[in-house]
Amino acid sequence: MKKSKIILGFLWLLAFLAIPVQASSIFSWAETIYVNTPVERNMYAVAGNLMVSKPIGGDLIAFGESISISSNVNEDFMGFGTNIYIDSKVAGDVRIAWQNIIINQDIWWDFIAFGASVTVAPDVKIWWDFVVYWATVNMNGTVNGNAYIGSAWLSLNWQIKGNAKLNFEEIKLGDGAKINGSLSYKAPQTNTELEGISNGEITFKASIKEGSQKFFFGLIKWIVFYKWAYISLFALILVLIFRKIFKEVSDTLKKSPRQSLLAGFLCYTLPPFAILILLITVLGIPLAWILSLLYIILWIMWGFVSSAILSSWFIDSFRGGIKNAAWWKILLTVIVVSFLFTIISGIDMIAIFFAIWALVLYKINFTKKTLKSL
Repeated sequence: MKKSKIILGFLWLLAFLAIPVQASSIFSWAETIYVNTPVERNMYAVAGNLMVSKPIGGDLIAFGESISISSNVNEDFMGFGTNIYIDSKVAGDVRIAWQNIIINQDIWWDFIAFGASVTVAPDVKIWWDFVVYWATVNMNGTVNGNAYIGSAWLSLNWQIKGNAKLNFEEIKLGDGAKINGSLSYKAPQTNTELEGISNGEITFKASIKEGSQKFFFGLIKWIVFYKWAYISLFALILVLIFRKIFKEVSDTLKKSPRQSLLAGFLCYTLPPFAILILLITVLGIPLAWILSLLYIILWIMWGFVSSAILSSWFIDSFRGGIKNAAWWKILLTVIVVSFLFTIISGIDMIAIFFAIWALVLYKINFTKKTLKSL
């Protein structure tokens, strides 16, 4: 671990935890820290490896890859580490997070953890509440307070003297599992074995089943396919019917791509502000509602219109241009462009910016030519 990263981690820790600092507190950051002498007050440490072998008189706040506590911490312990081992008593609260957390000694207040794996050894007591989320939990000790667990896989061989609120996908119960208070759990299906170890009120809520998940993702796939299909269909119709118009629009786009992007962005973003200003004035409210409706309709239509314009731009780059392009070449280009619009977030918005101004310029030039001919 580089020293710069260690210092950065230490500053991050202080900034976000708003730790009260006492004059006799100890600050340490190094690749490896050995606590070989007692610490009277608080200790703040950032290290690759932290090994505590002498008592900490106050709080221990630690950030590191591996944290091992083999002597008592007389107040709270807050730790962030890849591997955290508590092999001695912590007299205050424990709040820890990251990957592997192993508890081999009593926690005298609350235990709160977020990690990949939490293991509590047999005969260990959590004297107040036990709160664990986002982890595989293997609990063999006793909780004197309440338990709140959210876990994909949960193994219980323990006694909860308070209430239990559990959220899991799979559960394994040992012979020592017992809940003295009420049980509230969320799982794919009811678990009679779990309900049998509770002495209080039982509440069950079904989690999303695999079939529901498949239906949900299947629905999303159909929505994406539908969007791609209707954009492709309408863009193809526009290009085939109005080849000459889209040829002129693509020429305009080629001549001034930067101007088209900037002007299209302004045309797309300024109307909502104009609508808002009109809504503020009483007389402008009817006009604002009409503009809002038109803006929504145009927003829906611009998907396949911009697809048609960009497809024409690409086709016109081929030999022979769009006027002489074969139908299969037009079809293939429209399908590919529409597919990109559908799956790549943001590309359709950028294309709309290009397309709006190119089409506006075409309409302006067309109007000028029409007026001159009159």
